[in-house]
Amino acid sequence: MKTTTRTNQITVILTALDGSGYTVLREFTGAPFDGGRPSADLVLSGSTLYGTTPIGGSSNLGTVFMLNTNGGGYALLKNLIGHDGAHPVAGMVLSGSTLCGTTADGGDLGLGTVFKINLLSSPAPRLSVTLSNASIVIFWPSPSTGFLLQQNTNVNTTNWVTPAESVTDNSTIKSIVVDPTAGNRFYRLLKP
Repeated sequence: MKTTTRTNQITVILTALDGSGYTVLREFTGAPFDGGRPSADLVLSGSTLYGTTPIGGSSNLGTVFMLNTNGGGYALLKNLIGHDGAHPVAGMVLSGSTLCGTTADGGDLGLGTVFKINLLSSPAPRLSVTLSNASIVIFWPSPSTGFLLQQNTNVNTTNWVTPAESVTDNSTIKSIVVDPTAGNRFYRLLKP
């Protein structure tokens, strides 16, 4: 496994030890929907690769990701947002079903963190929000199998409905574009 830079993006590639079988597995697109510039070693478990990017993600402070060795199954496991760490630049270790790593910055004192992710837990994907021109973009990882996006004007009621806006899915990120003049709305991902 190695990484290579191409047109200011980072690509995960897979090659045999003799250099044959070169395959591009993933091109990163950067913040706010994806990680960027992975520089640490990958962890291989079965046919799944785990890695970090020191930039990108919803806060542009780095991500933790997974990717199958066939190029499928890409998902962001964590968008770092500062208090939980920022800029992971070292490799991670896998102990059983727990992935552990470090960040160079972030945490309460801004001097880095040690983190762990339980790979057996299956939490709901995290919704993120960003401003794009005069619109608001709500996004979450793709695939998010079995999860449905819902909205409500009051978080304390049971009247959750499917948003009228169409969902865009580029196989990495699912998103909707919301007109901010439509008023306050709450969003959630639900697995029925």
